[in-house]
Amino acid sequence: MTGTSASRFDTYVAMPDGVRLAVTAHVPASATASPVPAVIRATRYWRGRPPGVFAPRGGEAAAFTDAGFALVLVDVRGTGASFGRWDGPWSPSEVADLGALCEWVAAQPWSNGRVGSHGVSYDGNTAELIAAAEPPSLRAIIPRFSDVDPFIHLSFPGGILLDSFIQSWAAGNQALDRMDPEPVMALTGETRDEVMARMGAPDRADEDVDGSLLAAALAEHAGNLDVWAVGSALTFADDASAKALRVVESSPHHLRHRIERSGVAIQAWASWFDAGTAAGALSRFNNIGNPMAVLIGPWSHGAAFDASLTGDEPMPAAVTPDDQAEQMFGFLHENLDAGARGTTTRSIRFWQLFADRWCVTEQWPPHGSGALTLYCGPDGALVEAPIAEGADAYRVDFTTTTGPANRWATQSGGGPVIYPDRREAGERCLTYTTAPLTEAVDIIGDPVVTLHLESSTPDSALYVYLEAVTPDGEVRYLTEGQLRLLHRRTSPAPPGEWHAGPYRTFHERDAAPLERGEVAEIALALLPLAARIDAGWRLRIAIAGADAGTFVRIPATGTPTFTVHRSASRPSSVQIPVVPTLFTAEPEGESVV
Repeated sequence: MTGTSASRFDTYVAMPDGVRLAVTAHVPASATASPVPAVIRATRYWRGRPPGVFAPRGGEAAAFTDAGFALVLVDVRGTGASFGRWDGPWSPSEVADLGALCEWVAAQPWSNGRVGSHGVSYDGNTAELIAAAEPPSLRAIIPRFSDVDPFIHLSFPGGILLDSFIQSWAAGNQALDRMDPEPVMALTGETRDEVMARMGAPDRADEDVDGSLLAAALAEHAGNLDVWAVGSALTFADDASAKALRVVESSPHHLRHRIERSGVAIQAWASWFDAGTAAGALSRFNNIGNPMAVLIGPWSHGAAFDASLTGDEPMPAAVTPDDQAEQMFGFLHENLDAGARGTTTRSIRFWQLFADRWCVTEQWPPHGSGALTLYCGPDGALVEAPIAEGADAYRVDFTTTTGPANRWATQSGGGPVIYPDRREAGERCLTYTTAPLTEAVDIIGDPVVTLHLESSTPDSALYVYLEAVTPDGEVRYLTEGQLRLLHRRTSPAPPGEWHAGPYRTFHERDAAPLERGEVAEIALALLPLAARIDAGWRLRIAIAGADAGTFVRIPATGTPTFTVHRSASRPSSVQIPVVPTLFTAEPEGESVV
């Protein structure tokens, strides 16, 4: 919905190679007298569909135009009413289109020549990748809950296929691209009418009176890439499937030097509980030097909900959609208004779990960070030093799961994140637990787990969870990490690149199947977090070989047995990042790290 003081038009814009993109512009009436800044959102989910994960009062278009911006929505190449073929996520042609579209917007009579971008999820990546095209008119971008490195932060974390999400995402894309509900019906069991009611139809251009242009565009989409058919066959980041998907080349991380060279100001949103979006936001912060404000909250994908770590009902986000829009619009005005010089400084503002407070730091890890190293001991203990020689065997239980509303499931539509009490789940894992803490611990950073591990199979999947145990025995999820053991070999990170924890290429040349009887040192970083664990609570790590309903089963047949060795010569441990002191800043009441 466009505000009452705004107009809308739908048109086609030709790209340099002649492919026509469908564009909708919502323009404030005030632009007739005084041109306004413009903000682009480029999507592969039809520009006319409301973005369900960003819903300020009155709708997206009205919110932007009422705030004094023109909002420009575009169907990316090969999707919606746009012509061309979609060759996979964020292809080079798609990135080039974004740059050309940005300059088209800047040249419009209602534009002041200063352009920004915003978006959540796929649209968050397009918002960032506009900068990789380096259009001169682009001044500010807001990538929200995006995937800085889609391979390790979403699709294949630790080299393990996130099959539950990829399969459903691919089916949804096929349904949209063909206006055919069959792919979704086959996956969900819904009827044709039910799926079509949710889908609707792409918005046509004003010139497409009889729908013939839309029909011609849809015909060109028939050759679009099937992400599931290609991605489900992927094992390595450099195999044929990976090259077809461009899992490396299409990522903002791979294109970071171009994004940095653009000089655009960045306001990046992420969550401790939304796939690997927080890890991506921190990687971006440490690898490029743009003016950048990072916000990391306890949210679902898109920040409609706050995560529930007690198994309660979904909780609407305390930072409401209107609050989010206000922060976005303030940032955009500072960078896009005529004569604006931009005041964005580099900072990370993050929510600390259980302390229930916002903290701010100018570096990551925060200043003064240290490490608390705890070792696996006998009888499931997690202790401060390795104790006598020993080992624990664990037969993988393939029913182990983090549930249907976990950090990975929220990527499908921004649903709530709910982690029930993990006492029962722990019975299907190998666990190690500390004694009650004698003082509170502020955990802020990326935990690293090192296991001396045997496996009865040459390839399997390893999952490690960091959890907190309350005085009454409730077990609360904190974070996790996973690794396909085929990818256990580590390498030095590329020169000048910051990376949390051990670095892996995931290339075929670095594959290292385990030999029978081999005790391998397996090191993996867990996803970052910020939490205060009070005195009297305990810390626990849980080790598993499956996350049913979320990740693909590895191996496809057979049941591995893991043996975790624990001794001074073969210690298995978790290194927990801690910050000794948090100084309270007045008068806001935030904590400055």
